[in-house]
Amino acid sequence: MSRNRQYRSEPDQPISGVSEAPTAPFHLQLQIGADGRVLIPSELRRQMRLEAGGVVNAELVDGELRLLSPAVALERLERLFAPLRDGPSLVDELIADRRAEAARE
Repeated sequence: MSRNRQYRSEPDQPISGVSEAPTAPFHLQLQIGADGRVLIPSELRRQMRLEAGGVVNAELVDGELRLLSPAVALERLERLFAPLRDGPSLVDELIADRRAEAARE
Protein backbone atom coordinates (compact mmCIF):
# COMPACT_ATOMS: atom_id res chain seq x y z
CA MET A 1 0.00 0.00 0.00
CA SER A 2 1.55 3.29 -1.05
CA ARG A 3 1.25 6.32 1.16
CA ASN A 4 0.27 9.57 -0.50
CA ARG A 5 0.93 12.34 2.01
CA GLN A 6 0.44 15.99 1.33
CA TYR A 7 1.33 18.27 4.24
CA ARG A 8 -0.29 21.65 4.28
CA SER A 9 -0.31 23.94 7.27
CA GLU A 10 -3.18 26.26 8.14
CA PRO A 11 -3.55 28.62 11.11
CA ASP A 12 -4.84 27.17 14.37
CA GLN A 13 -8.52 27.84 14.86
CA PRO A 14 -9.95 27.40 18.35
CA ILE A 15 -13.05 25.25 18.82
CA SER A 16 -15.47 26.65 21.39
CA GLY A 17 -12.74 28.75 22.97
CA VAL A 18 -10.41 25.78 23.43
CA SER A 19 -7.34 25.45 21.23
CA GLU A 20 -6.59 22.22 19.37
CA ALA A 21 -4.07 19.84 20.93
CA PRO A 22 -1.53 19.72 18.07
CA THR A 23 0.66 22.80 17.97
CA ALA A 24 1.04 22.63 14.18
CA PRO A 25 -2.04 21.28 12.36
CA PHE A 26 -1.51 18.55 9.80
CA HIS A 27 -3.58 18.09 6.67
CA LEU A 28 -2.90 14.75 5.10
CA GLN A 29 -4.26 12.60 2.33
CA LEU A 30 -4.39 9.06 3.67
CA GLN A 31 -5.14 6.01 1.60
CA ILE A 32 -8.02 3.79 2.62
CA GLY A 33 -7.20 0.09 2.40
CA ALA A 34 -9.47 -2.47 0.78
CA ASP A 35 -10.72 -3.45 4.25
CA GLY A 36 -11.58 0.20 5.08
CA ARG A 37 -8.62 0.78 7.38
CA VAL A 38 -6.75 4.07 7.55
CA LEU A 39 -3.24 4.27 8.98
CA ILE A 40 -2.69 7.21 11.34
CA PRO A 41 0.92 8.37 10.84
CA SER A 42 3.21 8.26 13.87
CA GLU A 43 3.55 12.06 14.13
CA LEU A 44 -0.22 12.46 14.37
CA ARG A 45 -0.45 9.63 16.91
CA ARG A 46 2.25 11.34 18.97
CA GLN A 47 0.43 14.67 18.95
CA MET A 48 -2.87 12.96 19.73
CA ARG A 49 -1.14 11.13 22.62
CA LEU A 50 -2.20 7.75 21.23
CA GLU A 51 -0.29 4.58 22.00
CA ALA A 52 -0.45 1.19 20.35
CA GLY A 53 -3.57 -0.64 21.48
CA GLY A 54 -5.16 2.61 22.69
CA VAL A 55 -8.63 3.80 21.86
CA VAL A 56 -9.80 6.85 19.97
CA ASN A 57 -13.21 8.54 20.03
CA ALA A 58 -14.76 9.08 16.59
CA GLU A 59 -17.44 11.60 15.69
CA LEU A 60 -19.03 12.20 12.30
CA VAL A 61 -20.11 15.82 11.84
CA ASP A 62 -21.50 16.95 8.48
CA GLY A 63 -19.49 14.30 6.64
CA GLU A 64 -16.29 15.12 8.55
CA LEU A 65 -14.68 12.36 10.61
CA ARG A 66 -13.15 13.69 13.81
CA LEU A 67 -10.86 11.53 15.92
CA LEU A 68 -10.13 12.52 19.50
CA SER A 69 -7.94 10.66 21.96
CA PRO A 70 -9.05 10.44 25.58
CA ALA A 71 -5.86 12.25 26.68
CA VAL A 72 -6.55 15.23 24.42
CA ALA A 73 -10.24 15.26 25.43
CA LEU A 74 -9.17 15.44 29.08
CA GLU A 75 -6.77 18.32 28.32
CA ARG A 76 -9.59 20.22 26.61
CA LEU A 77 -11.88 19.72 29.60
CA GLU A 78 -9.17 20.85 32.00
CA ARG A 79 -8.64 24.05 29.99
CA LEU A 80 -12.40 24.60 29.72
CA PHE A 81 -12.91 24.34 33.48
CA ALA A 82 -9.66 26.03 34.53
CA PRO A 83 -11.37 29.38 35.24
CA LEU A 84 -13.60 27.65 37.79
CA ARG A 85 -10.57 26.32 39.67
CA ASP A 86 -9.23 29.85 40.13
CA GLY A 87 -12.44 31.03 41.79
CA PRO A 88 -13.69 30.30 45.28
CA SER A 89 -13.98 26.64 46.24
CA LEU A 90 -17.63 25.62 46.32
CA VAL A 91 -16.76 22.78 48.67
CA ASP A 92 -15.05 25.15 51.10
CA GLU A 93 -18.05 27.50 50.94
CA LEU A 94 -20.46 24.63 51.65
CA ILE A 95 -18.38 23.43 54.61
CA ALA A 96 -18.21 26.98 56.02
CA ASP A 97 -22.00 27.36 55.62
CA ARG A 98 -22.64 24.05 57.40
CA ARG A 99 -20.28 24.94 60.24
CA ALA A 100 -21.92 28.36 60.65
CA GLU A 101 -25.35 26.73 60.67
CA ALA A 102 -24.21 24.16 63.25
CA ALA A 103 -22.77 26.95 65.45
CA ARG A 104 -26.13 28.79 65.39
CA GLU A 105 -27.97 25.71 66.68
